[in-house]
Amino acid sequence: MKKGYLLWLAMVYATCSIAQVNFYVSPTGSNSNPGTITQPWKTFQKACDAATPGSTVFLRGGTYAKAVLNVNGTSGNYITFTNYPGETAVIDGGNAKRTLFYAKNKSYIKVVGLEFRNAVGNYSIGIEFEGKCSYIEILNNRIHDIHFNVNPAAVANSNKNTNPLVIYGTDSLIAANHILISGNTIYNCRTGYSEACTVNGNVDGWEIINNTIHDITNIGIDASGGYKVSKNVALDVARNGVIRGNVVYNCKSPYASAAGIYADGADDVLIERNICYNNQYGFEIGCEEKNSIASGIIMRENIAYNNDEAGIALGGYNYPNTGKVDDCYINNNTFYNNDLTQKGQGELVLTHLENSVFINNIMHGGNKRLLFNSAIGNLLGNTFDYNNWFTIDTDSTKPMFKINGSNYKTFADYVGSALGWDSHSVFGNPNFVSGADFHLTTGSFAYNLGDPAFVAGLGETDFDLAPRKYDNRVDAGAYESQVPLRSTVSTYESKILTVYPNPCTTVLNISCDAEVQKIRVLNLSGNEVIVLPPIQILNIENFTSGFYILEVITSDQTILRKTFIKR
Repeated sequence: MKKGYLLWLAMVYATCSIAQVNFYVSPTGSNSNPGTITQPWKTFQKACDAATPGSTVFLRGGTYAKAVLNVNGTSGNYITFTNYPGETAVIDGGNAKRTLFYAKNKSYIKVVGLEFRNAVGNYSIGIEFEGKCSYIEILNNRIHDIHFNVNPAAVANSNKNTNPLVIYGTDSLIAANHILISGNTIYNCRTGYSEACTVNGNVDGWEIINNTIHDITNIGIDASGGYKVSKNVALDVARNGVIRGNVVYNCKSPYASAAGIYADGADDVLIERNICYNNQYGFEIGCEEKNSIASGIIMRENIAYNNDEAGIALGGYNYPNTGKVDDCYINNNTFYNNDLTQKGQGELVLTHLENSVFINNIMHGGNKRLLFNSAIGNLLGNTFDYNNWFTIDTDSTKPMFKINGSNYKTFADYVGSALGWDSHSVFGNPNFVSGADFHLTTGSFAYNLGDPAFVAGLGETDFDLAPRKYDNRVDAGAYESQVPLRSTVSTYESKILTVYPNPCTTVLNISCDAEVQKIRVLNLSGNEVIVLPPIQILNIENFTSGFYILEVITSDQTILRKTFIKR
């Protein structure tokens, strides 16, 4: 046989060996099989040992044991682990101490549409990526019943923890980066002193978007720094991240005040268009670790209502024994009827906050008198203005504002104080549509109340994705309620529509659980850029860099919207 023929045969064989881009796993399979649809592997672990760059691993319906990821994707060739269409694949810990899916220093990995459950015992984890992991996408999974103890009445302490979903940036030099956590549902977890969804340590460049998190015995979403997760103190902080479009509720701790969403010592994080209710705090920007600073946090167009203690907590709570909060910008949020347990927190509780701006917000205390409490801490270089304050309680014998030992029983007393805050703010009813619909109605004091010099940030819209300013003025609160574009759209921000990656440079993936009739791309003014038939991949390489709205029209004429940024 000629050598040329042998070389050609080898090339054909090599081509055939890498042409298989799909692998399959089934509880009825065998790990000695080739992993085809007719001869699937048996275990999730086999797939985590043998999947190749560019391949998709489909898990057939059934229950699987935990796995450790031992393979890597490559640039442009992700390894995807997902459920077989129409079937439910469950990674079950069997109520024993487990990390259900663990990966260290792995990159170009997608985990999509799987269910992780029943890891019980101290330091049990649902999904964990650790070290210098990059280009990780965790999409549309269900994670639940991850508990620090089998006993529901067990008392936790600082050494009793579980994490349903966690990214630990442990490397001293290379950050975990390009992390996307989107469309997941995390619920019914007893996490001890830990949180449901966490990015901690040396993590630089991440997004937590469009997730639903509920019934957690501590914080819902947490971006942290200063906890010595990375030995490099200078890089030991979650930074350059986005927390957007999440719904977080029923996150309550028996040990401390748990927030739905918490930036704890994080840097340069955008928190926008989230809803937090029935937690202890709705939102918190703080810094628990001594010698750390939370800074560069932008919080805008969020809604917090019916939380037990406060709508928002700001500042290092015991500085200098803890860290502090500096250089943050909080604008156009809506807070309503918080401090349900009336522990004296109000809509806003403030501790050590410096050089920060709090403008264009609605602070409606419902029928509770106290709106603002700052019992401790230094308040240096801060700006509070153009806010809409209101409470139904007319009992002027009770304080409305309690700030560093001074009680101000009326709004006029507060504005006239030496603080010099809220000189352009108003006290009046923002006139919400209802107790859970925070669009504004006729006669709202929030109309055009915002700072006349306000300039919307890059990609900033109102909560409905409508333009943030109308007629050269901005409303206070999360909604720009006079925008005509709103009347043509029935649903703006939907959990059944997902677009990723976001921001995007070339190819935008579109996932929608409803039947799609057509797709449009709009600019922020509502002008049509392109109309498309139902597609799952949109090439935006030739789009001008900037902010766009993807509009999906379903078969029942519901209009769903997501924003995306073209880089």
